[in-house]
Amino acid sequence: MTMNTRQLRSTYQLKISLEGTKPPIWRRLLVSSDIKLDIFHLALQITMGWNNSHLHHFISQEQKFYGIKDDDFEVEGFEMHDESATRLSKLLKIKKDSLIYEYDFGDGWMHKVLLEKTLPFDPAKKLPYCVIGKRACPPVDCGGIWG
Repeated sequence: MTMNTRQLRSTYQLKISLEGTKPPIWRRLLVSSDIKLDIFHLALQITMGWNNSHLHHFISQEQKFYGIKDDDFEVEGFEMHDESATRLSKLLKIKKDSLIYEYDFGDGWMHKVLLEKTLPFDPAKKLPYCVIGKRACPPVDCGGIWG
């Protein structure tokens, strides 16, 4: 990481909401703005209580998809950008920017990731860090929000 990148790094306060749940299931998470999406995926798995046993991808506000790049699996007209080469700060730049994190394409768990605020980066703080949250996620393989 260059000195320039280090100077631009900040801490993102995010609100992660599992879409379609009543009462709402959510978490507040602090992450480094320069976290790569593949690592952010693992942080979301732990934070939300999932077990990382299904596929996932991120969908930007511009409707671009970011996930595991697999040259053996290509769909014409559909481009999957490499999550391991993409930093969160590329997708979330200013307060109220958001993206969608979909986990388990069969059950279709859609999570809204909202940038609530940008804080100064403190190298003494261990990130990612779940600040607070409400309610547990449904069990894996239950058929989705309506299962």
